[in-house]
Amino acid sequence: MSEDLRSFTICLHMRTDSVKGSTLFTYYDKDGAEQISLYSDERRTKYKLRINARHHGQKKAELKNLDGKWHVICALWEGKHGSYEIWSDGKIRVSGEGLDDDFKISGGGTFVLGQGGDKKKKFKDDAAFSGDISHFNVWDEWLDKADLRSREKSCKLEGNVINWNADDIKLTVNGKILIDKFSCMWKRELPADEVDLLTERIEKDKALEEDD
Repeated sequence: MSEDLRSFTICLHMRTDSVKGSTLFTYYDKDGAEQISLYSDERRTKYKLRINARHHGQKKAELKNLDGKWHVICALWEGKHGSYEIWSDGKIRVSGEGLDDDFKISGGGTFVLGQGGDKKKKFKDDAAFSGDISHFNVWDEWLDKADLRSREKSCKLEGNVINWNADDIKLTVNGKILIDKFSCMWKRELPADEVDLLTERIEKDKALEEDD
């Protein structure tokens, strides 16, 4: 990520049945300081979005996703007011303001998937994610509700900062990592009637946004 971020939307697909706390992703600036992290604590289902670890600003959301099925998690933040949202499977789980307002995310750093720590290269074994992560995408804007819902369940997510589907995406693998092919497993795991209801809800939300 070369440019500073004054707002972002980050989405990923994840699957786990591990009951231990873990980190979904962390962003470190060029000096190795943590600036963004989404991780679960010892309570396991409570995920925290942390901005600027130096200030210890963080917000919690209850995400019941330790069932071995695919889930879509999104984190949104903007720096002017410190507004934030954490989404899980098309629903807002927590939202508010005051999370490191008047702050910007420094460019030139590195995103790390499945691991975290106060400083880059000082990872913690008990923070390692056990499971599957795919379709990690980053935008330099706050995606609106209808746009987010229409994108998050798609395998064609294309972030304008990090695009998981890009041919030139650079991945460095460390530790016990297996790279495998991914398909839209969430569709296979949901009953057909639930898929239809989800699609209908997305279309209704888009229509309401257009009317506004």
